[in-house]
Amino acid sequence: MVGVDFSDEMLAGAALNCRGWQEISFAKGEAYRTGLPAREYDLVLERALIHHLDDLSACFTEANRILKKGGVLMVQDRTPADCLLPGDIHHIRG
Repeated sequence: MVGVDFSDEMLAGAALNCRGWQEISFAKGEAYRTGLPAREYDLVLERALIHHLDDLSACFTEANRILKKGGVLMVQDRTPADCLLPGDIHHIRG
């Protein structure tokens, strides 16, 4: 499992949060150019990302490049209204 971010601070925080999990590594990259090898991953999760981007096509093209054939791209993002909802078993982001 590889976490990718363009921010050194976010990568350092993620590494600290995941210390002890040997199967997780982190790499500096961005949504348009992850730096990851092609066709290596079964799942790409883009969480709280797309509202920051101005070229969704380039982002999704990169995700497709690193996914194995038949892999899954999962996009999860927030809206202002979403943030005000209470959390429950059906809505964990509230």
